[in-house]
Formats: sequence, structure tokens, C-alpha cells
Amino acid sequence: MSWTRVARVAEIMPWTVIQHSHAGAKYAICNVDGDIRALHGTCPHQNGPLYQGMLDEESILCPLHAWKFNTKTGACDADVNLRIPVYAVRIENGEIFADLPEACNA
Repeated sequence: MSWTRVARVAEIMPWTVIQHSHAGAKYAICNVDGDIRALHGTCPHQNGPLYQGMLDEESILCPLHAWKFNTKTGACDADVNLRIPVYAVRIENGEIFADLPEACNA
């Protein structure tokens, strides 16, 4: 894992999601009412693009079948045994950094 600049805080308005690509993978960078979170950007159900999903309180909805994933834990509400990776985030001087994997098998 390595700290990777993913965006500027000003680029992500509250209750929005943006996409970030890194090392062959896509990530969902979310602003949950001012709390920035980074998650794996693909739904494990049918590879839906979570980075194109919408936020519903603490969850991100997959745009294909509306499966919800908690943006803090990665837990799926449709399947208790399913979760997506979430990544540590830090903010420095208005820049967002996430601790993302170097390989695309995240």
C-alpha cells in the first residue's frame, strides 16, 4: 500500500462520489457529509461501477442493482458475507491522499 493523491477536497462536494484510477483499478472517493472515504470502485456482485454510484447516508449504492455498501466498513447490506475493501484517507493542505494498493487485485 502507498499513499496516493486522489483529489482535492474542493473537488468533492458533500454527498458526492468521484472516480480515481490507480495501478489498473478504479476507486470510489466519497464525501459523506464532509467525511472523505475511499473504497474499492467495483461491486463484487456483477462488477458494477461503484464509483458511479450514489450515496445514501453512510452507504454507496451500486448503479446496476442498488446493492448498498457501508462506506466505513465495506459491508454489504444484501449479503452479510460480502464486503469491499476500504482504504485509509488523510488530508494535507486541501489534498486528499488514500492508502491504495500498488497492484490491481485490490
